[in-house]
Amino acid sequence: MKNEINSKEKKLAGILLVLFTCIPAILIIWFWPDRLPQPKEFVKPLYCPKPFHVTLAGISDTISFEDAMKTDIERKKKEDAAAETTNNTTVAQNTASADVDSANADSSQKADEAPSAKQFTQNNGNKDSICGCEIISLPNSKYIVVKDESKFLHINTILLILVAMAGFLGNMIHIATSLTTFVGNKKFVRSWLLWYAVRPFTGAALAIGVYFVFRGGFLNMSDDSTNINLYGIMTVSVLTGLFTDRATQKLKEVFEVLFKPKEERANPLDGKPAITSITPLEIIAGIENIITIAGENLTGNKLAAVINDENITLNDITEKSGNIKYTIPDTQKGKTNFSLVIKDEEGKTITGGTATLTLKKEEETGDGTNTPPVNDETGDDDNDTSNNEQGAQE
Repeated sequence: MKNEINSKEKKLAGILLVLFTCIPAILIIWFWPDRLPQPKEFVKPLYCPKPFHVTLAGISDTISFEDAMKTDIERKKKEDAAAETTNNTTVAQNTASADVDSANADSSQKADEAPSAKQFTQNNGNKDSICGCEIISLPNSKYIVVKDESKFLHINTILLILVAMAGFLGNMIHIATSLTTFVGNKKFVRSWLLWYAVRPFTGAALAIGVYFVFRGGFLNMSDDSTNINLYGIMTVSVLTGLFTDRATQKLKEVFEVLFKPKEERANPLDGKPAITSITPLEIIAGIENIITIAGENLTGNKLAAVINDENITLNDITEKSGNIKYTIPDTQKGKTNFSLVIKDEEGKTITGGTATLTLKKEEETGDGTNTPPVNDETGDDDNDTSNNEQGAQE
């Protein structure tokens, strides 16, 4: 299969880019709230979810629906009593006229004009609806109370939708730039199609994760909905989608700072190799020296030894030990100090993995020549000791 895409596929890719860039932008406008609750406004952060006109409902959080109903009923009783008193006074005045029939007619006409409790409620709008929910207007107040809040959107739900769409939009900007650049340079590889398909959703999810970090207070932001900087959150969300890799690294830093435990054990077994001893530290020229290393977790990593910038093979590696067979090469002759470094598979020096080996001085013989020391296991050592003791006595 060829890597380059044909003309039809380029057109399809262009249409999809425009479509999936416009969709999150439209949804952001769709759910954008008219305003946020202000401090000491004493209203619930509930919004009427009318498309492209999400408005704060203004539902009071200082009184319940039941208490509002009781207050409304008591107010209506007082208003009905006042209306009845006014009606009776009007009737009495009309009956005092000379013409009884005219007085009765006038009284009947005024009685029809007097507002009943039902008429008062309807005409004065004390019962109304918002988003299809019955509300009660509190007396002498601009706040309202609603019985069913399920048809309203909470500010937290709106913010999650906006943050996800902002992350999606930011990532689409990155994808559109990347795809058009590679296609234009004829360097597009089909194996990256899955990356382009999944990346926007990754950006949206990551934006939500960063938003939780902000709302969690890790970056010094209050959880109070009246203290939210909506434009600031949207800016961070778009940038998170646009620079997904960097945002991931930032979240990694936050996690490491929050959850990195303090090591209190003397010899922790955390899986990392460590060297506790290297012996001997003196080597002899002209022979094969065996240098023994001891430590912890030596088999879980691919260790490498370097002596004076030359790679040396590690032998007989076990969990706690290993050895190095080293003969001084011709390129190192004349040197007296040899730097030994033991590194892990990433090329980093492991704990305790450095040592300086020194060249052991050769002993002089009686004829003035230098020879390496010889371990005599035939019993000559005892004769030498006896001769030395005898010389000392003399």
